Amino acid sequence: MKVKDAWKYSSQKGRPSKGKVIVIAQIDSGYSSHQCFVNGGMWKDPSKRGFNTFAGENEDDPRDLFKKDNLSFAAPFLYPGHGTVVGSLPTNRGNITVSRGVDGEKATSPQGSAPNATLYSIRAINDPAMMAPDIKRITKAFKKIVDDTIDVHVVSMSLGHYAIANRDNLSKDLSKAICDAQNKQNVIVVAAGGQSSSWIPNWTGAGGVMYPANFDHVIAIGGYQSTEYPSNDTALHKKRMQWYPSGHYGPGIDVTGPTKYVCTSQVLVKKNEADVYHHNNGEGTSFATGLTGGVAALWLAHHGRDSLIKYFKPYNLNQAFKEAIRSSATRENWRSGHLYYTERYSTDSYGQGMIDAEALLKLPLESIKAKLRNSNTKTGGAECAETDYKRTTLRDHGYEDAATLSKLSTEDIDNHFLELAYHAYQAKQKELEKTTSRKVDDIPPSLSSSLRALLEFDPSGTEL
Repeated sequence: MKVKDAWKYSSQKGRPSKGKVIVIAQIDSGYSSHQCFVNGGMWKDPSKRGFNTFAGENEDDPRDLFKKDNLSFAAPFLYPGHGTVVGSLPTNRGNITVSRGVDGEKATSPQGSAPNATLYSIRAINDPAMMAPDIKRITKAFKKIVDDTIDVHVVSMSLGHYAIANRDNLSKDLSKAICDAQNKQNVIVVAAGGQSSSWIPNWTGAGGVMYPANFDHVIAIGGYQSTEYPSNDTALHKKRMQWYPSGHYGPGIDVTGPTKYVCTSQVLVKKNEADVYHHNNGEGTSFATGLTGGVAALWLAHHGRDSLIKYFKPYNLNQAFKEAIRSSATRENWRSGHLYYTERYSTDSYGQGMIDAEALLKLPLESIKAKLRNSNTKTGGAECAETDYKRTTLRDHGYEDAATLSKLSTEDIDNHFLELAYHAYQAKQKELEKTTSRKVDDIPPSLSSSLRALLEFDPSGTEL
């Protein structure tokens, strides 16, 4: 991600480096007593380290207790220590030596992407695969950030679920809570695009980008991994990047980060035994997202957060950072093209490319603001309208061309939402039919006359 180049560039320019003075909130399972937190990375005062949204638990204590007394056959599904894994990725100070694994081998932790930033832990889940109660707690977390004017600058969420859009009220409440934090607190919000099993053909992409990453106002992080092409010609034997096989992809992804062999702080938990704190490799879009939270901190620290807020008004910082990180992304050495999975291999399915932290810091602010103006991006509270949820849902079910939806006003979408959603769903099923043996019903031959007139389709409606 070129974070070390970014650190160097900030230092050369006499700017705050490594995310200094920036606070990154991690909504997850909480933090542990791992040395990566004890020896830096969080406030020394435990009362300032975050909060807990679980009913029946201490609101002022966001520690992850791993449910040690309840570990059983369900333990693999509880993801003990997930908050430690992802929380350490941006703020790990480095130079911390602990055991690596259970064999006692010593290892030194790597630095995070923003090792001078501070982690603020929010305990809201036990499992990163969200369920309805998790959605409520995450919504509660964003509301508390706003209501209590908590001084956090970036919110990172390495969690998600693909079916959240079907839970109408919960989804709308979460969407609005996130928007309020962005507009009232100028919080930048990044979330994991998600992953499934890579060995089930066509399944990974079928679910689409997970929520809340798939909300238009959340910055969705997909994944890439490095690969090498063996060749007798040493000039051709070079490292390239390719899609993360288990990662979700599609129009909801904004940029991608590293997802394979990412070294992070971890906790091994055994029933009736002491915790084992160590460092080891892991993989997933959770890792890319945690690192991206640190990249956001680098950008805020380099330019000065207060200065950025003033410069980008009436846009919020989330809108500005989303444009910046997309505009500075790179597709260098991306492996594209595949006999069977051309769409999945295409860079177009992974947003604007791979995150380049150095290019991000060098990107002129005036170019970012100009792009926001030229793209007709809504400003401030306008982005938080309920229609944003509906537009996101329609895009997720087939309307991948933003220009099509841009023809419709808020009132138009409200009046025709069910019809649009039904036709979009049928269109998406037809696309899936091309790559699977599954058969679907034919798409109805025409739209209602009023909707057809709004979209300026031909009388047959075949352009849908």
